[in-house]
Amino acid sequence: MTDIVMVTLNPAVDVATSVERVLDTRKLRCSAARRDPSGGGVNVVRVVQRLGGDCVAVYLAGGPLGHTLRQLLRGSLWRARASRLQRRRVRTSVRETSTGREFRFVLPGPTVTQPEWQSCIDHLDALHVHRAIW
Repeated sequence: MTDIVMVTLNPAVDVATSVERVLDTRKLRCSAARRDPSGGGVNVVRVVQRLGGDCVAVYLAGGPLGHTLRQLLRGSLWRARASRLQRRRVRTSVRETSTGREFRFVLPGPTVTQPEWQSCIDHLDALHVHRAIW
């Protein structure tokens, strides 16, 4: 039986890259991008698993970025259930190699509709989650 179920309504795909120097109004040639699953709930699950805990993630994902998020989570051997969401958020980090500074650009997440959050509740019911400790 799973001890921990993490519900995360606003996961993200982090895109990380680097450039020698950040300059305004210039086209900047960046290194190849790395994509990682992210968001508060995603990071909590990652830590729980590293500590040996059994955890299932229930999250919202949809569209092309949702597909990318599902693939990234599948690659990390997560046990997860995804519900559809029309769009997903992206967070971009750019490291300036000449100074070591990091610039983080975080776009707003979508507004979750009643049918979308209800699908998360349905997934919880399917997992037989009937008690919670907060």
